[in-house]
Amino acid sequence: MNKWIGVTLVTVGFIVAALVAVLDAHQTQWTYYGLSLGAGIAGVLLLRWHAHQLKSCQHAQADNMQCLTDAMEQVVGGLGTLTAQDLSDQQCLVMHRTIDQEFAGCLRDFAEARETISHRHGLQVYAEVMSCFATGERYLNRVWSASADGYVDEVTSYLPQAQDQFSECLDKLRALAT
Repeated sequence: MNKWIGVTLVTVGFIVAALVAVLDAHQTQWTYYGLSLGAGIAGVLLLRWHAHQLKSCQHAQADNMQCLTDAMEQVVGGLGTLTAQDLSDQQCLVMHRTIDQEFAGCLRDFAEARETISHRHGLQVYAEVMSCFATGERYLNRVWSASADGYVDEVTSYLPQAQDQFSECLDKLRALAT
């Protein structure tokens, strides 16, 4: 909650300050400018405080790392089951529903806990894990779109590629646990 308030304060504060600064070139409204700039600065401070709170809470970070691993295990396991099957054309045409039902929650859970990687292991490790995750997610989105549009061959083509990327992401997460 504090994060969203901070982001809102930063966004609104700095945008309003910029607008007030250029609204009337001859007569700047310094009161409004100062208030909006102050709101933006307060948002930055709130975001920094929130980041510090996350960083200091080791127990929550351990739980989040487990949540990340669990989510990836579910995605990789589900995709493994799907790619191992000889999918019929009908199954490919409803694959977008399967993705929504089986993977949307896991992907959302992963996205919500992902910042823990950078807090615990640094930005380089975060970038490496998220690169695999983002690529896998793009391939899964291609599978979803191909299914919704009726392109069966693309569903069967991109499904293993998504699984490979998510498997690599899971391997990187497991390596962080050791």
